[in-house]
Amino acid sequence: MGGFRGFLVLLLFVVATSAQLPSQDILALLEFKKGIKHDPTGYISDSWNEESIDFNGCPASWNGIVCSGGNVAGVVLDNLELPEFEYAYDLEVLRLGNNAFSGLLPNGLLKGDALVLRELDLSANNLSGQISWITSTTLQVLNLSSNSISGALPLLTGGCTVLDLSKNQFTGNLSVIVKWGDEIEYIDLSHNQLAGPIPYLTSQLPSGVQSSTGKSNLQVLNLSGNHFNGSFPDDLGSLTAIQVLDISANDFSGPLPSTVSKLISLAVLDLSQNQFTGPLPSTLPNTLISFNASYNDLSGVVPVNLRKFPDSSFHPGNARLVLPGVPPSTPSSDNTPSGNHSNKPIRTYIKVAVIVACVVGVVIIILLAIILHYRIISRTPHSDKVTDKNGERTLPDTSGGKERLSGGTLMVSADDLIAARKGTSSEMMIPEEKLAAAAGYSPSKNSRFSWSPDSGEAFAENLGRLDVRSPDRLAGDLYFLDETITLTPEELSRAPAEVLGRSSHGTSYRATLDNGVLLTVKWLREGVAKQKKEFQKEAKKFANIRHPNVVGLRGYYWGPTQHEKLILSDYISPGSLASFLYDRPGRKGPPLTWAQRLKIAVDVARGLNYLHFDRAVPHGNLKATNILLDGLDLNARVADYCLYRLMTQAGTVEQINDAGVLGYRAPELAASKKPSPSFKSDMYAFGVVILELLTGRCAGDVVSGDEGGVDLTDWVRLRVAEGRGSECFDSAMAFDIANPAASKGMKEMLGIALRFGMGVKLQALRNFDAFPRAEEHLLQKTKSGAVVSVIGLTIMAILFIHELNYYLTTYTVHQMSVDLKRGETLPIHINMTFPSLPCEVLSVDAIDMSGKHEVDLDTNIWKLRLNKEGQIIGTEYLSDLVEKEHSTHKHDEDKDHHEESSEKKHEHGLNSDAEETIKNVKNAMEKHEGCRVYGVLDVQRVAGNFHISVHGLSIFVAQQIFGGAAHVNVSHMIHDLSFGPKFPGIHNPLDGTVRVLHDTSGTFKYYIKVVPTEYRFLSKDVLPTNQFSVTEYFVPIRETDRSWPAVYFLYDLSPITVTIKEERRSFLHFITRLCAVLGGTFALTGMLDRWMFRLIETFTKPRARSSMR
Repeated sequence: MGGFRGFLVLLLFVVATSAQLPSQDILALLEFKKGIKHDPTGYISDSWNEESIDFNGCPASWNGIVCSGGNVAGVVLDNLELPEFEYAYDLEVLRLGNNAFSGLLPNGLLKGDALVLRELDLSANNLSGQISWITSTTLQVLNLSSNSISGALPLLTGGCTVLDLSKNQFTGNLSVIVKWGDEIEYIDLSHNQLAGPIPYLTSQLPSGVQSSTGKSNLQVLNLSGNHFNGSFPDDLGSLTAIQVLDISANDFSGPLPSTVSKLISLAVLDLSQNQFTGPLPSTLPNTLISFNASYNDLSGVVPVNLRKFPDSSFHPGNARLVLPGVPPSTPSSDNTPSGNHSNKPIRTYIKVAVIVACVVGVVIIILLAIILHYRIISRTPHSDKVTDKNGERTLPDTSGGKERLSGGTLMVSADDLIAARKGTSSEMMIPEEKLAAAAGYSPSKNSRFSWSPDSGEAFAENLGRLDVRSPDRLAGDLYFLDETITLTPEELSRAPAEVLGRSSHGTSYRATLDNGVLLTVKWLREGVAKQKKEFQKEAKKFANIRHPNVVGLRGYYWGPTQHEKLILSDYISPGSLASFLYDRPGRKGPPLTWAQRLKIAVDVARGLNYLHFDRAVPHGNLKATNILLDGLDLNARVADYCLYRLMTQAGTVEQINDAGVLGYRAPELAASKKPSPSFKSDMYAFGVVILELLTGRCAGDVVSGDEGGVDLTDWVRLRVAEGRGSECFDSAMAFDIANPAASKGMKEMLGIALRFGMGVKLQALRNFDAFPRAEEHLLQKTKSGAVVSVIGLTIMAILFIHELNYYLTTYTVHQMSVDLKRGETLPIHINMTFPSLPCEVLSVDAIDMSGKHEVDLDTNIWKLRLNKEGQIIGTEYLSDLVEKEHSTHKHDEDKDHHEESSEKKHEHGLNSDAEETIKNVKNAMEKHEGCRVYGVLDVQRVAGNFHISVHGLSIFVAQQIFGGAAHVNVSHMIHDLSFGPKFPGIHNPLDGTVRVLHDTSGTFKYYIKVVPTEYRFLSKDVLPTNQFSVTEYFVPIRETDRSWPAVYFLYDLSPITVTIKEERRSFLHFITRLCAVLGGTFALTGMLDRWMFRLIETFTKPRARSSMR
């Protein structure tokens, strides 16, 4: 079996059976030695023997033994292997916990051969292996917690009452413990890998758990942190003597057994982090002082006797468990299993995790947005462009939308509205071409058929009647948005259609069904509508749009070919606002009065208000021809709303461009290459409609004046600026203009209309745009752009890591103040090696500024014997300073002690102790032994000095050993010299100092200035310590000098205290720097990409050939 490895400091607590003997520590150590089966190095077996006991009952000469006051204080075994145990006959208590043992567990300590061992503690080590049997008949307390022992639980016999196997790697179930001892009182199996159900406690717990009186002996049972599952046994009540029951952090489920009420001695009950269900038992004992049932699925009301515990005992978790006085919806703000409600600052690693998660999330969102953007660009169809023979684009259609035609009536079937005929090119005519042909108008090949409110009526007069019926041609699907109408595609196909008007996205018809119902059918031209799935999704949203001032949509038809798209809506009569308002041939009815115009404006405002605020959608195509007047009261209703949501991007752009030609387009949409309707653009169009109502003019008209030809909005604005706003009003309202009240209303409405049109003024601000839209070529994906992107992302990743590290790295701020500390001690940490002087000749002396020896100090100084290789071969504890033991023989640089003492020694000779000292020292010097002095020296907080020297010897003994002061070699190495605990960033100037003397000797003096220091951590903890600076001075020794060599440390205290505070840069500072570096990198890589693109384009683009000959 392997032994225990590693560096360890072993504190033994041993009590032998022969405790009445004077040398009880020695006997215990000898019994400990007997338990060592094999010692290959002889480190213990050769050294630990009774003959080498030399003084006061403590074997200081034994390897690894530390003595203090005649007693064994400890065992120090550096880098050695503790051999295997086989037995230890007379040891009753063996506590070896909290060390660094490794290897297999010494099973010899667990066998019956360990005759009188009552307590064994090997906790908090790194022991491994498995334990099959524990057969010791005397063992009562066994603690093997916090190791790496694995395998199944061991079989235990005897009278063990306390068993702690927690924090190991045991596996399996609890079946083996039925054979454990009868007197068990304490079982801790927490934090292992045990699993399985616990069917019956009485069958799995030791048989001795039930005493003859029927009461359990078990007082503590800890099964937490394992993988037990299933329900907890119903015979839990058999453990009547139990005081602590902890089954937390398992997978138990089901209700709690009612027998828990029988646990009359229970003080601590922890059920947290399981899956228990049902209510809490109302009969839990009143002896409970600690209770935790959080992180379960309990329900009901907390019993009265448990309401003394805080809410954290029941929540988080248990969402259906009600604690009276606490709202069920907010049981706790803490969602962590630990339930820690302290207000300590968030730890650094949590901040790091949050920041990294946020940054990663933002990067992912940006990447997804970029990918989605390019996918949309790649999928967006090209907008339809009408060009003439020379390749020049013509103006889009500026039709009047839903303008009704009077006079001649054109009757066509629904088939003719949607079906493209197959055959010759002359037969492949869209309905507009048919309309033109019927009117005797034959458009040229490169021109588009269009009409405006000016030409609409004249055009209608030339229309003949065309009645073509094909009932079987509608082969698509007809969808309805409500149940107000029902018809089949065949019925719609048979319905005669009368042309109402034409716009950029299609033509509107009035269809008369067989039952006499009138519908407005809008045909969407080919390429305008979205794909079917998107079209259906958007169309369904129209089903709930119902308002008195909004025309309702009833359904739509989706045909098998691209141009077979129909939208069905209510037919509104008598017509549009344009047909009643504009003063031109064919106007319907008399001119509108001011009251009628005001009512129309209010109705339109109500309709827009409903769309904007109740449905959160812009109209998108508001104009006079899309405002229909209903009935004799001329109730205004807006139509053709939200059609842009059914159209492609190209169709939406064309619709907005048409609105621009007609004068309804908002200025901000004109500057956008991909405009989209908005609430703001609706308000602009509404302002234009109001101007039309006030002036009686069409928004698309060009008005001539002193400034030349201008559109309606500019004309009105100029008149208002000149103070002639009243001249803008329609002369048809002359009677109303004469009415002061009506005139005032007109002026107020004019002001409203102009406020809606303020976008015209803002148009001039585009000249100051610092972020113009990207050029078309910048949307192209290139190899050079990919290379630059990879380089840019790499640079940004490096900069992000740098900035994150910069943010997480703390910096310090130094402050100074007057030192007010008085009456405190000054700790001096010493760790020095003297390679040429044995430990027996070295002593430590401390003197304050008045010259008094500091003899009442708390010292903890050790001297370690070193061989010539620097390895430790022995230890001596220096319990006090030299002045107490050698005050009459102390060396002093100013006084010669040789006179009196030398005469006495010559008269009486050397005593036996002096002779033994001289012999031992010379023997050690022949072996080239050295000495390490380490420990802590607490002195008064005043100026003084301490020194390490041979002054502890009498002058005569020192003369006998060294033959004179010039032969004392005080070469030394300072491993550590400090005046308090270390803090981050501290540098002690003497650490690592090496001073070697070869052919001379002398005294080293280190003049030290100690600066009191306070280090304040981010956590607000304060560490009091000291810094120092040093000046070195060496005084050589001559043969005639009376002083003896030494190493002096003369220290003085500064009156100033330095306070060092840890600080961290603010999170806002981090975000600012991060945005700056990432944004700058992004901008620079963009510039680089443009330069590379233009450079490559310059060299690769073919040069145009000259046309000159």
